[in-house]
Amino acid sequence: QEPTAESSRRSLSPHASSLPGRPPRAPGSRPPQSRSRETIGASVGGLCAPANETKDPSVGGSSAVSAEEAFRHAEELCVRGQFGDAVPLLEHALQALRQEEGTAGANKQCLFEAQADVWAQLGVAHQSLGHLNEALASYGRATVLNPALHACFANLGALHMHLCNFDLASRHIEQALSLSPGSKDYLAIKQ
Repeated sequence: QEPTAESSRRSLSPHASSLPGRPPRAPGSRPPQSRSRETIGASVGGLCAPANETKDPSVGGSSAVSAEEAFRHAEELCVRGQFGDAVPLLEHALQALRQEEGTAGANKQCLFEAQADVWAQLGVAHQSLGHLNEALASYGRATVLNPALHACFANLGALHMHLCNFDLASRHIEQALSLSPGSKDYLAIKQ
């Protein structure tokens, strides 16, 4: 089953890998099932203190690009399967959000959730590019910042399963199931 925009950034299905020996493919760029695109957009740019804008010629030319703009553009690129082009935008969004942490009045919890969403999307991009270590690290950072991101636990489980780290895979799938009980996708990965 090939990932589509509709199945993107949810948990991996057990049939997501099309070739033996290849890592499971991450879904594209849609938010995890527990959060809507609007909620993620709010955490990346809307609910937090105003997004930090920086001039970065590698991201969108010489114009100022906010964390939210970089994240939205990266999501669009992931939907189109342009994961390599999305990575620098996601890294830019993380940098802008980190800079925002130091500003007076910044809502730290909201910034952590926004960073978690960007790390989750970065995990999807890296996994789709076959960069397994980077995907594992990105999903891990996302779950530390927001332990409610069950899709990231499921993706960690699927990747560890692929790498034959069965005990670790089982722990991640159990965590995903504890957050999203009865998920057919997560139960399928567990088997």
